[in-house]
Amino acid sequence: MSAKSYHRPAHDSTSSPRAQTTPLTLRLSKGHPELVEGTVRMQKPPAKSAKKRVPWPALRPYQVEAGRAILRCAVDREGGSISVMMARQAGKNELSAQLEALLLALNARWAVDSIKCAPTFQPQAKISLRRLWTRLQGAGLSPIIAKEDAYIVHLGQARQVFLSADISDPLTPSLSRGHRARSGHDATVLTIARVIYPQSSALLQEPRLEIIEQRAWSGVPHDELLSALANLLGRLWKVRRVVVDATGLGETIARFLAKALGQSVVSPFRFTAETKSHLGYELLAAVNTGRLRMYATDGSPEYREFWREAELTRAAYRPNRTLNFYVDPAKGHDDYLMSLALAVAAARDTGPRTALGRIREDGA
Repeated sequence: MSAKSYHRPAHDSTSSPRAQTTPLTLRLSKGHPELVEGTVRMQKPPAKSAKKRVPWPALRPYQVEAGRAILRCAVDREGGSISVMMARQAGKNELSAQLEALLLALNARWAVDSIKCAPTFQPQAKISLRRLWTRLQGAGLSPIIAKEDAYIVHLGQARQVFLSADISDPLTPSLSRGHRARSGHDATVLTIARVIYPQSSALLQEPRLEIIEQRAWSGVPHDELLSALANLLGRLWKVRRVVVDATGLGETIARFLAKALGQSVVSPFRFTAETKSHLGYELLAAVNTGRLRMYATDGSPEYREFWREAELTRAAYRPNRTLNFYVDPAKGHDDYLMSLALAVAAARDTGPRTALGRIREDGA
């Protein structure tokens, strides 16, 4: 994944007695943003050849009512679920686009994600993305918006991510791993490994990995999952390095953990045919050289599920010498398998801790 880089033009407040703004409006009433004909007032520098701004369609009363309820949940962090039912051609997509634009603008200074899932990427999610992009351009925000990988829209640091809920959809990352989605359940698996470094005289200088813990979550609310991961990794295990599947929705988990544990601790991993092949060869090397050891049987559901996936794992070698390893979706999942492979990757560039100190002088 390669993010398109862009920078926000600097604004010189001395060039004009009043800062120039877009024609959008934000009204505050009792602490809540109000949905009106536009969305939010954003300061931006004057453009020499600015395109003509296109007014947004005014929202109807029933759209505004639903929009305000959604905003209260988002802005006040109330959480919960809201179901909105509208007749065909009643304007639900327009409401969605204006809400997305408002939330992007309100959070433009922070690295946060909003995720929208459609039944399919083509045409549904793609139409939603195009409508949002058109609204942002029409508002004169072109200098501070950008697209990433054809399914993400940036405004400042905030992002709106468009995904397909159909795991068989080949046109976009679906609800895949951080969580690895398959029919049946979505699971997030955490694998903890202890790295044991060899003596300097050892023939093989590669570290040995001992898997000492596995945890799995399924159907857990997102906030609860993120809190549990941060607590286990940062407070209980005090890990030195974490490799996180940052494919699809997993990128949100990776960004959260990087903020909680530190950028130097967390490394995002994005699955492609090439990166997965490299990961598979690393896993095979660790197994075949005896450097990877699993914990003894303890009768736990995690232990049983891991070995079940291990027995079902298959490998396919392509003509270009890349490797694909997987579990047939008709037979099961590969959550534990991929988590194990990421644990091996996490030990790749680590080294033994170095003690620092000084020799005390006599009488000190």
